[in-house]
Amino acid sequence: MDIFDIFKLCRGIYEIVRYNYAHCFFFICTNVRMTFCCCAQSMHLKSFQVKRRQNLGRKTLRKGIICQIYILYFVYISFYSFRKRKANLFCDFCRSDRKISKHLNPSKTLSSYGKNLVLCGSGLSSDEKFDLVDFASSSGAVVSIFRDNVTHVIAATDSKGAGARTYKLLMAILHGKWILTMGWVKACMEARKLVNEEPYEVLLDNHGSYGGPKEGRLRVQNNAPKLFNNLNFYFIGDFLSTYKADLLNLVTTAGGTVIETRDRLLLSSHEEDTKANVNEVTLVVYNADFSYNPGFEDETALKCRVLDEAEDLAQEVGCQVVPHIWILDSIACGLQPSIPRH
Repeated sequence: MDIFDIFKLCRGIYEIVRYNYAHCFFFICTNVRMTFCCCAQSMHLKSFQVKRRQNLGRKTLRKGIICQIYILYFVYISFYSFRKRKANLFCDFCRSDRKISKHLNPSKTLSSYGKNLVLCGSGLSSDEKFDLVDFASSSGAVVSIFRDNVTHVIAATDSKGAGARTYKLLMAILHGKWILTMGWVKACMEARKLVNEEPYEVLLDNHGSYGGPKEGRLRVQNNAPKLFNNLNFYFIGDFLSTYKADLLNLVTTAGGTVIETRDRLLLSSHEEDTKANVNEVTLVVYNADFSYNPGFEDETALKCRVLDEAEDLAQEVGCQVVPHIWILDSIACGLQPSIPRH
């Protein structure tokens, strides 16, 4: 074993310190192979060699082998201890990383602001839903379906900043809730506090209606009359049952009154002198979505039939005909389109 062998073993140990196990085993195995080759060569020494030289060579090899065994033992112990230390260091790093993450987590500052937040998503993608839940867990807020106690509705928007006209969004307008983009959530996470909502308020929907969320919020803040105050609605024709239920909820939430039967509509038209409020207006609402065709009629024929029935009834009771889209547009823009009086 010469200085070159010792150098290779030291380099192997050095590689262990660097956690480079592949190089380490390469140098150790190479050295062990060379040692055993030397042993094999020593066992086949030629007969003419001097005995003293032979014994001296064997003693040197024995010392080399013993030295190799001690070094390999040291390498094994070092390998085991360093590997254990690496695992411990990794665990310590994870624990310290958790501490650092907890220290840097926005919950330290957001939690004092977010406890009173009740968030509701509208039209969000899977990734956006995950981000919303992550923000809620960091801030102490609650993610819920739409209820009266919801404070902020986080709506998905397109490239133009227009929000999808969903039932949640329309109900949020009527309740005066904040309707915000996902940008507000990201801004709060970056600032580690709740930022001003107004720059992130959704003002446009994907049907072109503008200003509804702000108008609805200001109406509630100012305790102004509800959007459909003094309006009566009678729905005529075929509607999908679940869709009609949503329309009825929107109307009543907006302060309108639903007339459920035709007889009640006819009766109310003949009792004008008993009305408490002479400013009340009755509207006959028909389904303008002619793709819903349970009778499998031709679309043109269906449109003519529905319009004729609605206009005939409106003329009989002296009221105005409007499509159901009028309700949605009125809520989405926060203003009531003008209604001709009869």
